[in-house]
This record gives sequence, structure tokens and C-alpha cells, in this order.
Amino acid sequence: MKNLKQCLIAPLIVVGFIAAAFLINTFGYNGDCTEFLKDGGPNDIATFFFYGVLLVSLIVFRKDFADKKAKRLHALFCFFTVAAVLREAGIQHWLASRDTTAMKLRFFTNPDNPIGEKILSGLIILSFAAVFVYTLWITLPGVFRGFFKMNPLYWSIMTFLADGFVSKVVDRVPGNLRKWGVLLDLEWYTACKVVEETMETCLPVLAIYALWQYHTLKSAERAADASAA
Repeated sequence: MKNLKQCLIAPLIVVGFIAAAFLINTFGYNGDCTEFLKDGGPNDIATFFFYGVLLVSLIVFRKDFADKKAKRLHALFCFFTVAAVLREAGIQHWLASRDTTAMKLRFFTNPDNPIGEKILSGLIILSFAAVFVYTLWITLPGVFRGFFKMNPLYWSIMTFLADGFVSKVVDRVPGNLRKWGVLLDLEWYTACKVVEETMETCLPVLAIYALWQYHTLKSAERAADASAA
């Protein structure tokens, strides 16, 4: 039962953030998600703040990643954190001089976009995808084992992955429904945007929590080794 309570903390963080976002948007901005979610708005500021805390946490807890594999994972985590910060800052727009984004299929199929920008964007996407697949390949088996053994750390990691996946699915809901001739009313559109953006804000929070859990485990191991010596 104790393990179950600890395992549920990460999912409850996501639920709590979404509930808080709806309350703030409803009572602080009269349900107008445009102001709440705009660049430089409350959600945007919170996201950058949490990514800043995550970067600091990766530096502070770097000594917990002592062996060769752990150091490699730490380097990968740093890479993904920097990539996430760049994405939040709008790197997908910096790479396109004539389009709104360089990270979508329509950018590559638009003949008006310069071939050089397409090549550069394609290389960045392929490089990121290769590193992402490699990271999943070396981590997912252990994560799944830990998840089914009710290990709170691995529940946090699975929550992180699920949060990122679901946020992307929710992001596409209004657009996909529009293609099928279904237009969401303002309330449902607002709900989708608030859920999607808030779940993205939760990503660095979940990563910070998982890092803290890992640090706690390593600290306990070091204390046990010191007592045994």
C-alpha cells in the first residue's frame, strides 16, 4: 500500500496541475485561454521556470550518475532538456524564413520553402529522432520492469512518457476533428488547449521529481555503504 501511494504521486501531480490551470484560466482570465496560454503569459513563464529548475537539478544531482551507463544517461537527459528549452523558445520558427514552423510535414512539402532550410530542418529532426529511439531502446525494458514491480521512480518515468504522448494527442484533436467536418465549440477548444499546454508544463516538473527520487535512492545506497564499511 505504501508503494502504491508513492507510485500515484506522479500521476496526481499531472491531475493537480491540470485542475489548477483550469481554475486559474476560469477565475483569473474568465475562461479566455488566449491570455493564459500566450507567449510570455503565465503558463509560458511557468514552463520556462520549471525547465530552469530542471537544468539546475541536472547539475546539482550529476554526481548521482556515477558509472559509465549512468553518465551516458545523464548526458542524454541534458540533451533532451536543452532541446525542450529550444523548442519552447521557438527554434521551429527560427529555422523557417517563409513558413510558420519547420517541424511539420507541410514545411517540407511547400515548394516555396528554401531547400537549404528543408535540409537543415530534416537533419535536426532525424538526429533528434535517432537519439530519442536510442534512449528508449536502452531504458524502456528496465522502466517497464520497474513499473510492474510498483517502483515509484519508474512510475514517475512512465507518467512522464505518457504525459508527453497524451499532450500531443490532445493537441491534434481540434485539427483532426476539423478535417472530419466537426468544429469544436469554444469551451471544448479551450479545454483541449489548456490540457495540452498544462501537460507540456508538467514534463519538466515530472523530470525534476524523478531526479529527486533517483537522488534519494542513491543517497540511501551511499549511506548504507558507509555504514557497512
